[in-house]
Amino acid sequence: MQFSTTRGARLLARSCMAVAIGSVPAVAFAQAAPPTGAAPAPQTTVAVPAPNPLAQIPGVTVRHYDVTGNTIETIRASIAAQRPKDPVTGNPAASSSNWSIGVNVRKATTGKECKLAGATATFKGEVVLPRLVGIETLPAPVQTQWRNYVASIEQQQAERLRQPYQRLGEVERAVMASSCDGAGEAANKAIAEITKAAPVPPAAAAPPPAPASAKPTQR
Repeated sequence: MQFSTTRGARLLARSCMAVAIGSVPAVAFAQAAPPTGAAPAPQTTVAVPAPNPLAQIPGVTVRHYDVTGNTIETIRASIAAQRPKDPVTGNPAASSSNWSIGVNVRKATTGKECKLAGATATFKGEVVLPRLVGIETLPAPVQTQWRNYVASIEQQQAERLRQPYQRLGEVERAVMASSCDGAGEAANKAIAEITKAAPVPPAAAAPPPAPASAKPTQR
């Protein structure tokens, strides 16, 4: 018997979303216990950074654009000047994301008979984030507010990308339920349904971080 393996068509379904300030991932704390029978050691608390939510989604990459400033007001102005346009809405966005799903279809042919041997759906996502140049030299309140702002963007964009990533199995099952000739159409239809369910990007650009209640000293 002769078998041949071919790769099916790939469809890319793209979507983008700009974000505003949201919740900040919690910080966990760990404390070491003293050895049994030993005198209690001085208690120390070590902050363990929360995992980056974007890093937990395979296939996601992050691209940065640099902004500058030494106060919240000047950083806001830099974001407004540097932020790119959302690829879907065409509006300036402080942060955006896009994603695509591709499908590799494996076919086994015996003589003139073709059967599906497998389907693998792959996910790719890209997130655009602002990056503050020279943050280590800025006043502590500015550093804290900036890091909170970026953390909120990362969290919201991760929630945006996680939805299509978790539905890859639907694409694979749709393909395997079809035929060799209909595999591409089945994949396209499944990806279209995932795209339809994704949130629509807002018409307005996301705002930069809001000013702190107490303004830091101008450097």
